[in-house]
Amino acid sequence: MTMLADAPSRTRILSVAEIRVDHPYDPAEPAAKRAQRDLTTSIIAGGLDLPIRVEFANGRYRVTDGRKRLAACADAGLTVVPAHVEDQS
Repeated sequence: MTMLADAPSRTRILSVAEIRVDHPYDPAEPAAKRAQRDLTTSIIAGGLDLPIRVEFANGRYRVTDGRKRLAACADAGLTVVPAHVEDQS
């Protein structure tokens, strides 16, 4: 378990555009592409069930858990996502 899991968090609605991703998700294998399409379809049908997790440091949000979910939300055309925000000031 990481230190982030123990830090206080709050859930917020964030713009997809304001979340930095250090290593964007890019599925290379056919099975991974299929799984990503399925996740996107699921989000279109019912929304995002599990918020992504981000840290807020130096005035910016950075995804720490949920790169695939964030990519699927973007693919689904969502402009905002629910996120658990960890303060790392």
